[in-house]
Amino acid sequence: MRSETHLHPRAEVADSIAILNKTYGKVIDSIWTPVAKFLAALPEKYDLGDAYERVRTAENRSLDQMAIYGPAAKQLLTLVPVETVVI
Repeated sequence: MRSETHLHPRAEVADSIAILNKTYGKVIDSIWTPVAKFLAALPEKYDLGDAYERVRTAENRSLDQMAIYGPAAKQLLTLVPVETVVI
């Protein structure tokens, strides 16, 4: 049986990952929600170039955020020894 002190760092990492995930989700929602609203409100005939540009910009902004949050998540995940990860 594992001791409480052994479990604490894993719980702390899990909490940090949950916070990171929630923050990342909010950022991604803030990028895509305006785009989704714009696309949903388009009339039957619309400027495809404008619609494409908004989607492409959101994609690029999302990738920029992945470049920020991805390494942070990887750093947190490397704090948990492989043998303690339950699949």
